[in-house]
Amino acid sequence: MLGWKNHQSVGLPGSRPGFSHASAVAALAQAKNRQLEAEKQAAAAFYAQDHHSDISSYGGNRAGASARRDRSSISSLPPSTEISAADLTPEARREISEREKAVRAARGALYSNRRRAESAPSEAPYTTSAGQLGDIDAAMEASRIQHLAHVNRRLFTATPPVAPELEEQRRRSVLQAAAVSMARDMYSLTEATEPEQLYPSIPGTQANHGRVRPKRSVSRPEAGAIQRAVNLQETAQKLAAEKLASMQDDTAVYREYYRLEQQDTRSSVPTRRRRLSIDSDASEFDVERSREIRHQMTSLRTKLDAVDEQRDKDRALLMEAAKKNVDAVLQDMEMRVYAETGRAPAALQKEWEEAALARARKDMQENDRQYYSGEKVNLGAQKFIDMSDVEALARSRLQPTFDEITDRAETERAKELERRLDEEERQRREAVARQREADLVAEEKRQKG
Repeated sequence: MLGWKNHQSVGLPGSRPGFSHASAVAALAQAKNRQLEAEKQAAAAFYAQDHHSDISSYGGNRAGASARRDRSSISSLPPSTEISAADLTPEARREISEREKAVRAARGALYSNRRRAESAPSEAPYTTSAGQLGDIDAAMEASRIQHLAHVNRRLFTATPPVAPELEEQRRRSVLQAAAVSMARDMYSLTEATEPEQLYPSIPGTQANHGRVRPKRSVSRPEAGAIQRAVNLQETAQKLAAEKLASMQDDTAVYREYYRLEQQDTRSSVPTRRRRLSIDSDASEFDVERSREIRHQMTSLRTKLDAVDEQRDKDRALLMEAAKKNVDAVLQDMEMRVYAETGRAPAALQKEWEEAALARARKDMQENDRQYYSGEKVNLGAQKFIDMSDVEALARSRLQPTFDEITDRAETERAKELERRLDEEERQRREAVARQREADLVAEEKRQKG
């Protein structure tokens, strides 16, 4: 009821009974127009001073939006519509009280700078489905859409028109313009100046050639520009000469090793042409020139062959040295492994096998040579005896055994002969007995018949 008490002091002349609740609310809102305008101005100043204030709650925003809608609806009513507080019913008073509470809550949420809660706020329901821009004013929404429609499209590309990109583009443009200007000045200076004035020492510019180059119709530059160009050329030549003098000749060692003489790069064509112009004998000049070229080609081919041969020798020596170094390194590694693990490497095992086979082959060859060449028998440890001695020793030791074996063989042979004779006698007797029985049977049959 605090809002009602605040509004009792406001005069409402010309009020009539029987007005509806909406009319009462409209009258109260019309009375508070001036106060709300002052509060809006204060709110604008507050936002200008501190635009980083905390965001109001969801309920406060809804209350503020409701108040704005009510204010917009009230503004359409005529200003003569007024009502007194005595004519209101209890239901209207209760509704006005609830609306005053909502207005105070919205005003406190909008203008108060309360502290943020310690705990994180809970997520509002249906935040994903509801429109995120639903509470924005229509004017603000239209302004935002218009701004997006007229914004520069290059801001959303890989090269936006920001300060670093613009500075880099400006620098490139300046460099390109400077390069083009320098090239234009150089070409204009070269075309406008005769070669004899800038380079009087070049043989091609001498008058004995009989050639005159056509000059282009270009306006001559000032004398100061020509002098600056000449000075610049001389300075560049001096700097280049100093640089070449300070640099080390990388090919000097190579030419000294292969005995190559540095040939003069200057051609003798101008000299020959001068001689030709004096003697006016083109045929002799051609013959002499061809002979000189053949001589140079022959000498060059000879030198190239010598250089190739020397390179091949150097390459062979280098490969041999590299192979020795690699073998030494591999042998060192294998011996280190053998010392650590006790297992001989494959190369060492192969070497041992080859040495053992060579030794066995040599021993066999010596034994065969001694067996076929003489009557000596190798007993080992470089001891040899005659074959007759070996046979005598064998006979003396093995003769009793041989005799015993011979006696046993003769005895066995005699026993075997006796057994065979006895078997033959037994078979003969059996055959005689069978013959006799057969004769008796035949005689009995003959007597009976």
